[in-house]
Amino acid sequence: MYCQVTIRVTKFSKTKDVWFVLRSNHRNIGSIYRSLQENGSFYGHRLETEPMEGKEPGARRVVDEYETIIGREALISIADMQGDLYGEDGKPLWTLAAGEVGGDAEVIGR
Repeated sequence: MYCQVTIRVTKFSKTKDVWFVLRSNHRNIGSIYRSLQENGSFYGHRLETEPMEGKEPGARRVVDEYETIIGREALISIADMQGDLYGEDGKPLWTLAAGEVGGDAEVIGR
């Protein structure tokens, strides 16, 4: 699944909230919640994105990704994707209308 995650980051005594797109092998937000309850963390791929011109407002394009583990302590919120998401090749991975549409959306799990 693709979701938007907000975490709290502290650096040099300054705290700020940071959001990013996460690709996870969880089926839904409830599954992520259960993982947080059982393990205190969950695994996924953080997707670095940028706005995509010429598409719907809020559409973003993936420019990089890396594996990440998010701990319960840093987590502020998890929400369903609020805009369309496209791969580096410009092909849709997620749309608000259809959900997950990309053929290579599988994530290597734990």
